[in-house]
Amino acid sequence: KKRIIMLQKIKSTRKSKFKYLLVFPLLAFMLVVVSCANEETKTEEAVETQMVDEVDDVPFAIIEKAPVFPGCEGDSEEELKDCLNQKIIELVQNNFNTDLGKELGLQGIQQIVAMFTIDTSGNITDVRVRGPHEELVKETERVLDQFPKLTPGEQRGKKVGVTYTLPIRFEVSS
Repeated sequence: KKRIIMLQKIKSTRKSKFKYLLVFPLLAFMLVVVSCANEETKTEEAVETQMVDEVDDVPFAIIEKAPVFPGCEGDSEEELKDCLNQKIIELVQNNFNTDLGKELGLQGIQQIVAMFTIDTSGNITDVRVRGPHEELVKETERVLDQFPKLTPGEQRGKKVGVTYTLPIRFEVSS
């Protein structure tokens, strides 16, 4: 009975035997990749550090020495960053025409996101604004044009452009 069963079994083809041979090199490759992953991480960190040295624009969140708004004083870098944020918020609150939302027939909370660069001269450049209505975008650009000249930011002792993201939220009531 066992012989009859053995005769009826389908023999393994060369192709299926070859699959088993592929498993061993694949396992060896995986072991090499895993062991080298730590070295790659160190190399990537070195490349990122080098790239930060070469990049002209640095995000505000990671800048070493933030741009300084006129009238801002502080002993620490954190105080200067907070002052810059506060002065930008005050400038927007005092100059942004929130009644424009009502005139346009908008309702509820309106959100506008402005991204700009404070260049190596301290000027606002590369302004990009997204908003729910074109008139609100124009109003945001108008307010950003009123920014005074700032003291430029520095990264590793070198003047660099600093990218800043400014969210503007206001509610239009009926």
